[in-house]
Amino acid sequence: MATQGMNLNYIAPTVRNGEKIIELCKEEVEVETQRWKHALILYVVGAEPTIAAIERYIAAQWNYIAKPKVFYHNDGYFLVRFGSFEDRDEVLYLGPHMLGNKPIIVKTWEPDFDIGKEIMQTIPV
Repeated sequence: MATQGMNLNYIAPTVRNGEKIIELCKEEVEVETQRWKHALILYVVGAEPTIAAIERYIAAQWNYIAKPKVFYHNDGYFLVRFGSFEDRDEVLYLGPHMLGNKPIIVKTWEPDFDIGKEIMQTIPV
């Protein structure tokens, strides 16, 4: 990675009351938060598709925008990061989205999103 201009530096944790504490730089957190504001959270109700299946769906159904980057979260949902707010919003508002007759829930990304708190009582179709 050093040849690509990316250096990895070790920063020792701070120890308080015998516990290791990692301190995050507020500015660095804000920069990363801004990078993800172009993203959507996506999950399929009643199915657990692979990244490849989602990428095929995006290539076939969302071919009117620049290709987004797809990430899988271990909790069973996907993060789809777009290059612009315009692309993100176009996908968000041009629903409903379906994958194999299963509804795809598409939401704007939020830093504190928790799939465990998502309670599906109604589904827009």
